[in-house]
Amino acid sequence: MLKKIPVGRLRPGMFIHEMCGDWMSHPFWRAQFALKADGDLRRIVDAGIQHVYIDTSRGLDDVEAVAAEKVKVAVEEEIIAALSAPPDQILRVSVREEMARARKVHEQAHKVVRTMMSDVRLGKAVSLEDAEPVVEAITGSVLRNSGALMGLIGIKNKDD
Repeated sequence: MLKKIPVGRLRPGMFIHEMCGDWMSHPFWRAQFALKADGDLRRIVDAGIQHVYIDTSRGLDDVEAVAAEKVKVAVEEEIIAALSAPPDQILRVSVREEMARARKVHEQAHKVVRTMMSDVRLGKAVSLEDAEPVVEAITGSVLRNSGALMGLIGIKNKDD
């Protein structure tokens, strides 16, 4: 049986079925393995992994753990509730009103893209967390008045 537990309750002898989070953020070449040493546990904690799914049929159990099926049902209920909620009312504004915000969003997006490209050139991992606020700002601007931000796309900065 699969169960989801916080990494603080992991102990040698448990079989890790899956680590919650980005597969690239964990330090192991395999996603499924028996946890044998405290060193492996330390590597999981150091990687910032918060939860894992354990397979109790292949390793030790955690009696306090929530079964994976219950987690799945809870997530599905949250998704249904979110989809059933009435949509937020979007305040539409004129191009003129949105233009100042659109310029700031454009500048912010330009900086984030330059940073990401620089990181790629240097072989660093790209952080999507930096891009999320920009994507939300772009979406908001387009929803308020698509003409404002779209009009800036063709405008080039002096340093381009």
